[in-house]
Amino acid sequence: MFQLEEIIDIAVRLEENAAAVYRQAMDRVEGQGFKAVLQWMIEEEKQHARWFNDLRQQATTGANPIARAMNREMLAQMIGEQSFSLKQVDFTALTDINALIDVLVEFEKDTILFYEMLSGFIPAPEVLSQLQTIIAEEKRHITQLEAQRPTP
Repeated sequence: MFQLEEIIDIAVRLEENAAAVYRQAMDRVEGQGFKAVLQWMIEEEKQHARWFNDLRQQATTGANPIARAMNREMLAQMIGEQSFSLKQVDFTALTDINALIDVLVEFEKDTILFYEMLSGFIPAPEVLSQLQTIIAEEKRHITQLEAQRPTP
């Protein structure tokens, strides 16, 4: 049902939405540690959006342009300004870096779950393979976030 280009559109939108939330949070939080982690995430989200855009350049599609337009519209409505679990976070209430990292990891997990849900709508093996690459990138984010936890 979905083509790789459409999935990439979703991925780019999610990365941009997350970066926007992190930028807003930077204006509200105190402490260099919080700001440093949020700035790192903003840069990571921007880098991922660029990575996904590069992936789009490799994508080829044989889909009907009308069907592709309908799918894009449906996905745009589905995603909108979505930032999953980040929407409910009061960044000013977080008390330490570990709490911030917990929130960021939760968002990455939400994103992975969303992509895994999408995989059920993808019949083409090559597109499914590319989606698995995107999921692996999000899992790499989790590993990098966990590595930033302060040592006890």
